[in-house]
Amino acid sequence: MIKTILFDLDGTLLSMDVEQFTGLYFTTLCDAVKSLEIDSDTMKHAMGKGLRAIYSNDGSTTNEVVFWNAFEQVTKCNKNDLENCLNDYYANKFIDTLVSCKPNEYSQKIVDLLKSKEVNLILATNPLFPYMATHKRIECANLKVDDFSEITTYENYHYCKPNVNYFKEIIKNNDLNVDEIMMVGNDAKEDYAISELGVRFCLITDELIGDNQNVECEFKGSLKEFYEYLIENFD
Repeated sequence: MIKTILFDLDGTLLSMDVEQFTGLYFTTLCDAVKSLEIDSDTMKHAMGKGLRAIYSNDGSTTNEVVFWNAFEQVTKCNKNDLENCLNDYYANKFIDTLVSCKPNEYSQKIVDLLKSKEVNLILATNPLFPYMATHKRIECANLKVDDFSEITTYENYHYCKPNVNYFKEIIKNNDLNVDEIMMVGNDAKEDYAISELGVRFCLITDELIGDNQNVECEFKGSLKEFYEYLIENFD
């Protein structure tokens, strides 16, 4: 019996033009740090190094810490100044990137249906972003933060997808049984990595990422079709 479902966010519950989002994110972020005299090339280098640090995190500290350590090495700026500047950005200007996103009407229907069945929901979005940025994307999907018992962000996680340790951390933190959980995502590599632990997987194909030929799924189809699947299978 499935008691908990893990959901990816971008491309799964939230429709996103990744190329447009990435461009807007970088442009607005560069504007946000102009007061610190960080040019766009330095910013690009710092962001790249920070993200690589998260992807290679060995679990000894949070993704937030390894990101900032790498970012600070490149920019040579005071960490407090950087954090204040970027916290202000995520609170006020990050929303400008969300024109690249749009809600899917079936996201809220799925969440409402599962909550009515008392299924525990966890937002297993890749923890590359801070809390504020993740919450704004949740709102953009017309969902609520309290729809989920757990939301993975870079402040509270020590790994990221497709590292299977990321999923182990979710399971451990929430005292889950692998036989009672299911993962729902649109990435045939990053989200599917959880299958190494014997967890059932559902692949959402509206904005499919990666080669899914060898992906063994409990379900494969659009978010609308997944909603219909849930109606049939979650009595």
